[in-house]
Amino acid sequence: MGLSLDTTEKRALWLLLRYAVYILLLFLLYLALVYVILPQKWPFSRNRLMEYMQLTLLTLLSAALGINALIFARTRKLLLLLMSFSMIAIVREVGKILDKYIPVLGWKAVFLLVAPLILILMQLRNGQKLRKQISKFIPSQAMAIFLMGIIIIIPLAQCIGDASYLRTAIGGEYIHAYETLFEESMELYGYVILLCGAFETMLFSWQFHKEEMMIRYGYFRQPKQESPGQ
Repeated sequence: MGLSLDTTEKRALWLLLRYAVYILLLFLLYLALVYVILPQKWPFSRNRLMEYMQLTLLTLLSAALGINALIFARTRKLLLLLMSFSMIAIVREVGKILDKYIPVLGWKAVFLLVAPLILILMQLRNGQKLRKQISKFIPSQAMAIFLMGIIIIIPLAQCIGDASYLRTAIGGEYIHAYETLFEESMELYGYVILLCGAFETMLFSWQFHKEEMMIRYGYFRQPKQESPGQ
């Protein structure tokens, strides 16, 4: 008798497969850092390969969320809100590049910040729809992956890459390069995890859309009640 899986088991297996792919991506990133990126001439300095990789990942993240927002109207406000935050991160990376190559026009980074902030305010206008989408998103796998990426990028990368923290930890042997090494490496890992979260968000949006359509279909297809005389 063959082994048959019920719906719950199939979903768990599909989720486990996705997690395995995400872990594989992070392992491939490790191999790229060790054997491809690090052998180059200190790629962690400003306006070098590491920053361009981070900018590319953030651009892909924003594009993925924006495309999903166009496809899945029922989670559009949530997706645009997430895209706005990713755009703010892009502004941070772009600002570093503009400071060197176009120092006179570095103010453009501040100008670019206006667009995502306006987008955030637009999503807050209809709070009821946004609250509904967020309440469904919070217990999802996508939220868990996004949260993991944010934890790596903000508390861990900024703490371990902090100059005062490193001086206290290694005393007189502190080297400024350590700060950049830790901060940029962890940010890169965090951005890859956020990109995985974007894929999970696409699956979440598809499921949300399907459930909403089932509710709507059930509402319009309710069976007619028979009259008392029948």
